Amino acid sequence: STSPPSHLTSRVPQPGDRHGINVFLGDSIFQFKKKLVEACRIESALEERVASSHTITTSGSKSDADKIAAKKRKAQYEAIARDLNYRYVVMVFVPSRDLRDLYRAGRTDGYQYENLYNIEFADPSSWQPLDPLRTFQHYAGMYGFGSNEEDLQHLRIVEGSEDYKTKNTRYRHFAEEEQEWRRSLEHVNKATECYGYAKYIHRHDASSTEWRPVLAERAFNEAPTSPSDSKGRKRFRVTYVHTPVSTLGEMQVANPGEDAAKVTLDESYVLLAPMQPKMLGTTNLQHVEYLRKARTMEDQGLTEEQITQSLNKELMAKFQRTQEAEVREQRPLTKAPQLITLREVQHALRNPDLGAA
Repeated sequence: STSPPSHLTSRVPQPGDRHGINVFLGDSIFQFKKKLVEACRIESALEERVASSHTITTSGSKSDADKIAAKKRKAQYEAIARDLNYRYVVMVFVPSRDLRDLYRAGRTDGYQYENLYNIEFADPSSWQPLDPLRTFQHYAGMYGFGSNEEDLQHLRIVEGSEDYKTKNTRYRHFAEEEQEWRRSLEHVNKATECYGYAKYIHRHDASSTEWRPVLAERAFNEAPTSPSDSKGRKRFRVTYVHTPVSTLGEMQVANPGEDAAKVTLDESYVLLAPMQPKMLGTTNLQHVEYLRKARTMEDQGLTEEQITQSLNKELMAKFQRTQEAEVREQRPLTKAPQLITLREVQHALRNPDLGAA
């Protein structure tokens, strides 16, 4: 816990302190925002009374200034009550270790504490977003809510925008995690994982088959549990979304000691849901160099098969030159590279992330 410099604290009631609405440890952050809206409405009504009690004169008296200030505050409270919505995030001030050490040492009246406090208080990355579904009680151990009246915690409400993500790394991580929570399985399409369907075999029901939803990932070392009729075919490790581990029947588990919920299947047993699965992109960095040329070659009128043949011809020509140099210099010979497949070319032509060379 930390506190602001002594000259910034005051017990005198100020505009914004008169609403009479209490916030409790059991309140969620969402409920806090609703209470804040109600408090702003009450404060706005109080400012209306203040403004009505003064009459503006031509002399520019203190009464005139008070009325103008009351009207300005009223407009501000009304704007908060009107505009505060789900885009706004409640933040708590998180002081650095240095600032906390100065506070524990009782050195809050010196220049060092005041200067460091002001710097961190103005730094957006010193403010941690709070989950709207959690209560202040949940955060009490982390940030000291409700510990005592002297160590009050500072809250701030900020509109969560793309621009604010660049200023506050804490908020950027919070927004990324929140987006991950909201993303449904049907929309998972990553370079490492993808939503789709896999053929499930009912071993005790005449080996009948059924397509079930899965999360699939590329498998490079495991042998497929289903028969593979072509060398070089892709394999996937899949997790059946709605199938308990105990119902996997006689299917071979890819790695029983590590993850008993996943099985390895040949690509003929798996159907990936996205129109353009990112996971099907090549994992061979050497191929990426050549696949960047695929779109330019397509613009020149070549078919996908011709592009594949042309890229492999170029790939093998480079390998031949490398091997000849190794023979002349009596160095160990490089292993022949894997050929670029038609599937890799097709994926490169449809993948906007793989720019043209």
